[in-house]
Amino acid sequence: FWAAAELFAATGDSVYNNYFISHYTQNGLFSYEMSWQNVNSMAQLTYLFCKQNNINEFVKNNLSISLNNLCSKFLSISSKDYLNVDLKHGEFYWGSNSKVLNRAIILIMGYTLFNTNEYYNSALEQLNYIMGINGNNISYVTGTGSVSPMNPHHRPSASDGIVDPIPGLLVGGSDQYLEDAALNSAYTSSTPPELCYLDNQNSYASNEIAINWNAPLVFVSGFFTTTSVSTINKLNYAVPSDFKVYQNFPNPFNPTTDIKFAIPSLKGDCLFSSRITSLRVFDVLGREVSTLVNRELKPGIYEISFNGSNLASGIYYYQLKFGNYISSKKMILVK
Repeated sequence: FWAAAELFAATGDSVYNNYFISHYTQNGLFSYEMSWQNVNSMAQLTYLFCKQNNINEFVKNNLSISLNNLCSKFLSISSKDYLNVDLKHGEFYWGSNSKVLNRAIILIMGYTLFNTNEYYNSALEQLNYIMGINGNNISYVTGTGSVSPMNPHHRPSASDGIVDPIPGLLVGGSDQYLEDAALNSAYTSSTPPELCYLDNQNSYASNEIAINWNAPLVFVSGFFTTTSVSTINKLNYAVPSDFKVYQNFPNPFNPTTDIKFAIPSLKGDCLFSSRITSLRVFDVLGREVSTLVNRELKPGIYEISFNGSNLASGIYYYQLKFGNYISSKKMILVK
């Protein structure tokens, strides 16, 4: 199925096109990320982004709709996690880091097709998880960050006589099913899934190296090296004691400025609860000129950039709304 998609993309030959069309419903629309066991999504992505003139628009439209639905599903999963990782309980298994990054690929392709910033932001949060914003406070890529794996299950690194492992290798990550003796000796079934990781050469179920895990790391990190949008950043994972909307900086500005705000955990909420947060920009007549945020956010301190390059000089207001809480501040665009 994937071969047919690639051959059609390369040649435009109707034989391959017809094969894909006759099998795409049998193989299913987008319903999960790619993996070494199943490359169905790779075939779908190839066809969806194919530039051949004789592509079937009906099939392409159905694939587009299902990709959007899958991206929305992944957003729903990440919104329930305090660190916005795209894994739910039961999915922290052998090679879980590759699942995180393969889902990031799906979100990136969704952003590329639909220009939905939420998909971009969520994909970036998955890379953040891999690079250190996780329960183990470790970059899962050897040789990167202040703390990274030193003892991966990787024979060349273990036998080359050099203390540091070969850099740039992604380890498998947390395995809540404790599928090796090292994990079994260190953790129990009551250990939080995300913490079931060991930087131990013998922990092949959490610290193994695999080329098909490194592949999505290369794709995702490469994408964010060459692409940027106005993305919301979580600056602090501690829980603020109160709401606060900070004055934008710089102010006056031309054409970009940063807006920072804090969301506390409300009485009766658990630490991990989230609610819809909106941050919108209005002109002096009360007309909305930009929606910067409209999504579920966990408690924390956030910052987002606003670009006024398409606006006239003047006074603008940005308004934060979270449940019944509303706060606004004035900013000045000077060109």
